[in-house]
Amino acid sequence: MGFGSGGAVNEARDVDELDDAVGGIPVLLRQYLKLGGKLVGFNVDDAFAGVLDGMIVVDLRKTERKLLDRYFTCEGAEKILSKGSL
Repeated sequence: MGFGSGGAVNEARDVDELDDAVGGIPVLLRQYLKLGGKLVGFNVDDAFAGVLDGMIVVDLRKTERKLLDRYFTCEGAEKILSKGSL
């Protein structure tokens, strides 16, 4: 089963499909994926009961405007989108 291009989860619809396929995605991870987050690394945290940590990178300039408005207000979204490339 593939999601998005190259196996990436890159749309809210893909997150919903993945959630159904694996029987549930933790809420916080689900929200980062809907923002376009990419999981770039993993670590087992032995100091915290062996949980799996994941490093997520989100390019907010590529995030849907309505999501930016929700999390950062309209003014905050404008600032993010006006930055252009790094």
